Order: sequence, then structure tokens, then C-alpha cells
Amino acid sequence: MIQEARANALQTKLKQADAAFNKSQFENAARLYEYLIVRLAVDDFILKRLSVCYYRLGDYEQAVKHQRLALSITDKDEDAFSLGLTLLRLGELGLADPYYQKRKNNQGLVAAKVPGVPLWRGQTNLKGKTIMLIKEQGNGDLIQFCRYARAFVNMGANVLNWVHAPLRELMKRQEGLGRVLEKDEKVSVHYHAYYLDLLPYLDLLEQNMTRPEAPYLFASQVNVKRLEECISTNGRPKVGLFWSGSKVNQRDKQRSIKLSALAPIMTSTIGQTVDFYSLSNENKCAEINASGLKIKDLSEQLNDFSDLADAISQMDLIISVDSGGAHLAGALGCPVIVMIDKLCDWRWQIGRSWYESMTLYQQQIQNQWQPVLEAVNTDFKQRVEAMNKKT
Repeated sequence: MIQEARANALQTKLKQADAAFNKSQFENAARLYEYLIVRLAVDDFILKRLSVCYYRLGDYEQAVKHQRLALSITDKDEDAFSLGLTLLRLGELGLADPYYQKRKNNQGLVAAKVPGVPLWRGQTNLKGKTIMLIKEQGNGDLIQFCRYARAFVNMGANVLNWVHAPLRELMKRQEGLGRVLEKDEKVSVHYHAYYLDLLPYLDLLEQNMTRPEAPYLFASQVNVKRLEECISTNGRPKVGLFWSGSKVNQRDKQRSIKLSALAPIMTSTIGQTVDFYSLSNENKCAEINASGLKIKDLSEQLNDFSDLADAISQMDLIISVDSGGAHLAGALGCPVIVMIDKLCDWRWQIGRSWYESMTLYQQQIQNQWQPVLEAVNTDFKQRVEAMNKKT
């Protein structure tokens, strides 16, 4: 009877913990799961729930602790991958790598395969060797990490870049980053590396680069001319906007904002002295018209990232959420303000300045954008006032 009553009480606690978890009450959920894990047999479900709670609360050390315990029970690739992501957030790039390698078993993250070709693991004697660098995951990943291709060139390697169509023309323009492979081109290589395989070796690679910082990508001054009819030459500051990212990104709802959130910035006294442009490759005309805001949609001119680079190069400032466009602006050395959520991608949280021309504003509380927008508005006004004084 006593045992039955105890079991019922624990079951009630578990239901309470799950209810708190499902309502995103992570502090309360963590307290209840910790109570249960002491009193029940070690359970991978509870361990994983605890790791999520601590992750969402920003206690990444505790998240790692429980992820390691869960992985010791399940030995699943998906659990190893989750552990790798949390270690990346802590800036432990080397420790994360063995676990983060498990992403390659997820076809949605890593599509290209290079069977029989060794993975590059820090070798520096590359004279006469050919290495294939492979795009993976989002477009921003390649834009952010393709800078390191120059290190391999400097170490004497013949560098081949495997990228998908939207990035191919942009990469073809760049000197010093190696040759871009054509679609389905067959080649012989000595090593391969997905761009995020380079994470444990960033210091080594940067030692072999004259300057790893931006700009390291460049627009085409020839192709820029075709945008002249679409981009004003009236002397007013030009500001490009990205208020949403790719819908296929599983975190798009957390990182994107509504266009209406930018209205106070755009309709302010300073905002009325600026020409705004939507630089998304998706047609935003319906959304823009519904908002009543004055924004020119350039989507018809933006067929790929080379076109986007040309458009960004004509802007005085970019305001963006975490997106491939924000990475491209940073890589081009264009001034860019980026708004990121509290639980943003790990790369923004490891104490590394990826782009000198980029200013980040981050939520302090998840889903609360208003303080971020107010800070961006203040920054925007100061920048535009400085631009107007110069004209």
C-alpha cells in the first residue's frame, strides 16, 4: 500500500513536471525533474528534459552534464549531436567536434558525400594536395566560414569549393578562395572538409591568413550597374532590411520579427530621411503594402547571392535579423545591425567577433524584442544623423 501511494505521488510529480515543461516554465520543470531523478531509476527521458530546461535557462554547464548522462544510456547520434551543439555554445570547439560530427548522419544538414576521401584534420603540409571544401547547412554557414579557404591556399593546397546553385556565382567571383566546382563535376582530391569541420582548427587556419577578418567577399562593380534603375541616387541614406530568414530554418520563428516591429524606426523623423529596401529574395510586396511603410522590394532583381552582394554593396546600412543576408553584409564589410534572440545560434555566443562591421543586439528575455528594437532605433538614428551631416 505504501509503495503504491509512493508510486502514485511520483507519477503526479512527473505529470506536473511535464506540464511545466510544455508551458515553457523551465525553472519549475527543472526543480520537479531533479526531484524525480533522485527518486527514480536513471531515465534518459528525464535527463533529456532536464538538459533542455537548463539550456533554455542559459545554464549550459548543467545542460551538458545531463546530455552526457543521457548519451551514456542511449548512445544515439541525435543525442550526441545535441551535446555537440551545447559544447559549441560554451566555446569548446575541440571538445564539441566528435559529437558535432554526428550531424553528418542527418541528411537534412549534410547532403553531399565524399566516400573514401580522408577528412582534413589539421595537416599543414598541403603543397601539391587538393582539398574539397563543402557547403553544409544554411547559406550563412558557408558565407561565414569560406574566409578560411584562403588559409588552405596559403598552405599550398589546390582548393575546390562545393557549393549549391544560389551561392555558386558569388563564390566564383572571389579571388584567393579556390575554384568553384560545377554541378556534378567529378574530381580527384586528397582531403575533404565540410566548412564546420574547421571549427577545432580556427586558430591554426588564422595563423596562415594575412587577415581573417572582413571584407573577404566582394561585389561585382560591373553587375552593380544593372541595379541603378532600382536603387535611388537622390543622395538620401539607403538602408537594406531583412526582417525574416529562411522558412526552412527550424528556428525561424524565434529569430524573425514582424515588419510592423520596424515601423517606429522607419516612421521616425530620422527614418523619414532614409530610403528603405527589402533585400529578401522572397517577394514581400503584399506584406509591405499591408504595413503602409515605404519600402522598395528588390526581390525581382535578386536571383542569387551574387545579386544580393551587389545590392548590399549599394546600401549605407543593413538592419537584419540573424540571416544569410546579415552574414553576407558582414563578409562584404558593410555596416550591419543584427538583432538576435536570447537563445540564438551558438556562433554569436562564444566571445568571438566574426565581422568588424557588425553590431549585435540581443534579447535579454526570450521572445521580448521591444528592448532590442529600442536599442536598434537609437543606434540607427545616430548613424543616419552622421550620414546626413556628411552630405
